[in-house]
Amino acid sequence: RNAASIPPSPRLPLPELPPPQLGAHLGELLETGRDADVTFEVDGEMMRAHKLILTCRSPVFHALLSAPMREGNEGVVRLQDIKAEVFRAMLHFVYTANLPEEHSGDRLEVPMTQHLLAAADRFNLARLRTICERKLCESMEVETAATTLALAEQNRALDLKRVCLDFVANNLSEVMATDGFTHMSHSCPHLQAEVLRAVADLKNNAKQAEEEEEEDTAAPA
Repeated sequence: RNAASIPPSPRLPLPELPPPQLGAHLGELLETGRDADVTFEVDGEMMRAHKLILTCRSPVFHALLSAPMREGNEGVVRLQDIKAEVFRAMLHFVYTANLPEEHSGDRLEVPMTQHLLAAADRFNLARLRTICERKLCESMEVETAATTLALAEQNRALDLKRVCLDFVANNLSEVMATDGFTHMSHSCPHLQAEVLRAVADLKNNAKQAEEEEEEDTAAPA
């Protein structure tokens, strides 16, 4: 028997595999700004970043940063309609594939999640979009359901939209009494028709289930 095929003695421990460090190293690169070659001006704040990382992670960043800079911009990209805190958290995700600690897990609140979903759609970050959709589905409540439905419609979050429609249909009177429903009616008026269809489907399904139950009860043993 070939000696090379003899397995190592079970009494000798194998070398311990260290955890991956790529995300941590890239996060440190973002935090320190070392070798950064682009600056974003967001909501009055300046944030340094690295074109190579951004263009690899997002086709939107690739298009944005591949375009010629306007004369006088001096490498500064000015972004509108996004809060500095949201963009900073999104940048952290782009570099590390995780949200910063203050916005991770149970610490990620609904308003921040809604803003991050819009940012994920804007910059075409599929995994961040899914994380936000899951969080908003888990956090669904009467006060935020209509606002979240409008957000899902505006940002092409189809799975989240289905959950919202189902929730609103099951809690219609309570949701209609919220400011969010008024906002939804103004920003996405066509959603009212979709809500009504969801309510009708809910009633039809309940009626069908009741009729099937009656048939089963009436059937001879």
